[in-house]
Parts: sequence; C-alpha cells; structure tokens
Amino acid sequence: MLVSALERPNPEDAQLLAEVEQTITSGVGALRFSRVLERRYQAETRPQRREFLTAVEIGGSLIYNLFLISDWLILRDVFVYVALGRLCLITPMFIVLLVLAQRFSTRWAMETTAATATVLCSLMPMLVMIHSQSPYQIFYQLGMLLIMAYCTMIQQLPLRHAAAAMSCMLIIQLVTTYIANFADFVIWQANAVLFVSTVALLLMASYFLERASRMSYLFALRGRLLQVQLMEFARTDGLTRLFNRRYQDEVMTSVWESARKTPADVTIILLDIDHFKSYNDNYGHPQGDTCLKLLCQKIQQSAHENGAVAFRFGGEEVLVLMNGDAGQAREMADALQAAVAALKLPHPVLGESAFVTVSLGVACATAPQTFTPHPGRFKLVAQTKARSQRMSVHIDVNNNPTEEDRLAILEPLKRFNAEQAGDGESEKVAMFIRDDQTREILGGLHARILYQWLFIELLVVPEQTRGQGMGSRLMQMAEDLAVEKGCAGIWLDTFDFQAPDFYRRHGYTEFGQIDDYPPGSKRFFFQKRLPVSAS
Repeated sequence: MLVSALERPNPEDAQLLAEVEQTITSGVGALRFSRVLERRYQAETRPQRREFLTAVEIGGSLIYNLFLISDWLILRDVFVYVALGRLCLITPMFIVLLVLAQRFSTRWAMETTAATATVLCSLMPMLVMIHSQSPYQIFYQLGMLLIMAYCTMIQQLPLRHAAAAMSCMLIIQLVTTYIANFADFVIWQANAVLFVSTVALLLMASYFLERASRMSYLFALRGRLLQVQLMEFARTDGLTRLFNRRYQDEVMTSVWESARKTPADVTIILLDIDHFKSYNDNYGHPQGDTCLKLLCQKIQQSAHENGAVAFRFGGEEVLVLMNGDAGQAREMADALQAAVAALKLPHPVLGESAFVTVSLGVACATAPQTFTPHPGRFKLVAQTKARSQRMSVHIDVNNNPTEEDRLAILEPLKRFNAEQAGDGESEKVAMFIRDDQTREILGGLHARILYQWLFIELLVVPEQTRGQGMGSRLMQMAEDLAVEKGCAGIWLDTFDFQAPDFYRRHGYTEFGQIDDYPPGSKRFFFQKRLPVSAS
C-alpha cells in the first residue's frame, strides 16, 4: 500500500519534459507530435473529448430536429418525407452512434464516428430537396452552411477529419443542387463559389482551433511535469535521494488519517550507522557522503522490495515505514541488516577486517492508535549493549493489557538483554514510555495516562522531603488521581540515586531495570495495582 502510494516519478519524465519544451519552441504547425507524444496526447485527451462530443451531439440533434419548422415552411410538399428522415432515421442513428462512442478505445474512432454522423445529417435533407417542387429550394440549400459550421466550430473536429467531412458535404451540396435544377447554371456556379469559399474559411478555423488545442495540451503537460519535478525536489533528500523528513511527516499524517477508516498494522524501523562519526573524522566528509549514499541506496532498494518506504530521518539515521505486524517488522529489520552487511564497506578505523554496520530500533502499532515505545530509544540501548543490533517491542493497543499481558510485552526485551548478557538467564528488562503523552503536573511528580495505567516519572523528590513525609503525601496524591481517573494501576520509573526502596515500602513491585542508563546509573521500573474506583 505504501509503495504504491509513494512511487517515484517515471525516469522517462525528464526526457518527456525536454521533448515537450522542444516542441513548444518549434511549434505544432504540422498538427502532429512525435510518435510517443502523439500517443500520449490521444490517450490523455480521449475522456475529455468523449464528454465534449457527447454534449455537443445531443445539443446538435435537438437543434437539427428544430429545423422541421424550416422544412414545413419551405418544403411543404415533401414535409412528410423529411420529417420521417429526421425523426425516424437520423435521430435514432445519433443515439446509436452516441452509445458506440462510449465504447471506443481510441480517439480516432470517436472523431471518425462524429464526422460520419455529420455528413449523413447533411445528406438526408438534400436528397429530399431534389424531389421537391417548392419555389424556395434555393433558400433551403443554405441550411448546409449551418451544418458545415457545426462540424468545424462546434464539434471542433481535428483538421484531417474536418477536411474529409467538409469535402463530402461540399460534394453533396454541389451534386444535389445541380440535380435539383432549381436555377440556371450561372447561379449554380456562383452558389458553388460561395460554398467552396465557406469550406476554405472553415477549414482555416479548424486548423487554428486544433493548433491551439495542441499547444494548450503541451503547456498543461509541461506544467504537470514541472510540478512533479518540483514535488520530487521538495520531498527528496538531495544527498541520499531518500524521502526527506518533511515528507515523512506528511506520509505519517496521511497513514494515520486513512487508518481512521480502516485500522492497519504500521511499523517504524529506525536505523543508525554505527561509528559513523569516526568514519567521517578519519576519511573526511566527501568519503562519508559516498558511504552514506551507498548505504541509503541499498536500504531504499531493500525497503522497496519488501513493500516499505525509506526516509532520511537526520544525519546518518534512516527511518523505514511499512505496513505489517511485529513478525514482519523483524523480518524487514533482518533484511535491512543483511543488505547493509552484503555491501561489505570497509571501516578500517575499527580494525582491518571491520565493516560498516547499522543498529536498528523497531516500533509497531495498530493505526490509528498510539505507537509503542519510540524506536530511537531501543536503538540507543542496542548501541549501548553492542553495535549492529536490533531491538523491538509490540503492544496491541486495541486492548487494555492486563498485568500478564503487559509482562508478556516485555518478553522480547528480556530475550534481547539475555542475549547481550550472554548467560541466557538475565532478567534485566528495558522498558521505555512515550514522551509525548498528555502530561499532568502533580507536585514533584510527572504523570501521564498510558493504556489505562498512570505512568509516573519522578522529577525531584529529595531524600530529606521523604523524611518529612512529603514523598508519601505525593505518592498518595498520585494514587488518588489514578483511582479517580479509573486507572487500573501505576507504572513508574526511578533511579538508584533516588532511593528505589522508598517505592518498595509503599507496596510497589519492581518489574524491570536498565543498567547504565543514563550512564553511571540504574533505572528501575515499578508497578502497583489499584482498587477500582467506585464511580
């Protein structure tokens, strides 16, 4: 879904734009483009042309039948025949041709049908006129001028079709008026000159109309191509050719808005090049740029193959967005790491056999709900533990997790820490909470509601205030607030220098910790279930 919505511009667009510019400069006097451009012109103008011809032919048929009034006034002796011809022959033919025109797949077929219909409309009344004895025949044949004007000025047939139709109508006019013999040969000749001149002028108008139409199309096409080009410049990072941070925000907003109608699994993978600063410092920024471009090209290719989209998040960080659950996210992360490893870009600063690697953080959510912990924090821990690592977590935010559900959420992190510890039994757990939840300031406590649990982040509660009972009062206020808001319990984090035993004494159970985060300290995570509010 994401890839189809974010396709890059066609590489041939630049070549097409150059051709359009050249054609505009040289003009379209021949009323013909190059083969490729002509094919595109015919295809893109066909729907609009079909609608236009349908409208003018419906209007033209109504006016054509209004000429029954003229038939009654001028050809009263053969009025029955001309009326039958208009109502029972030409009008049904118009209807059939209109239906057929909706099915034609080429513009040439539509224009040919329109031209043929106009010629037949001019033929029927002129044939009936031959058999009339009315003294007003000479005036009746002037109605052909209106049909000719309709063909060129109203239908606006292309010049080639208009020329064919006008030639046929001119022949019909000259032959039928000659056979009718309603005037001497001199008058017939003068009448012929009038119609030949009219045809010539109308064909000139047809030429100018088509030339203007083709030039208008060229300008519109150039505008669209330039807009695509400018949009590509605006949303693409100039160095890596990945989508940039601005466009990433637009896409994320669009994904969330569309997910309000149809919820979808969305995954974010954040990549960071390991030890890239040392690479830049030792080999210079030009070489660093080359390395970054090669990596991003490979990441973009791998992401595209797996139905994901890559953005340059900033510096040497790349964000990959995809539709998929946690399992698919892990597969995607593995594919990205494998793609980078396959490049085997040397990183001699780290050793003769060292190569450039990346660390990844993964976050999953069922849009449009809230994302799980920020992937950047997992990536940070992955790099703290060991480079070229992946760390991920997933929470099903469609359900309010029980304590067992929440503990199960931590299993991937437990496994990761166990792998890094090397003993396979480590119980250290990394647990991160979003920073952009709704915040409420409660004394010295920083609180926010998360998945119907109140999360408390201790800001400043000095040890001496605890001795005076201040810490206990603040804790009670926090618990009262959580109960009042219908929270199932409290999660909180604190550090070893903030006396975690204080929370243990108040009935809190430790469920996780992070060593050396921040550096030189331990971070502890506690939980406590609360009684359900009576309200």
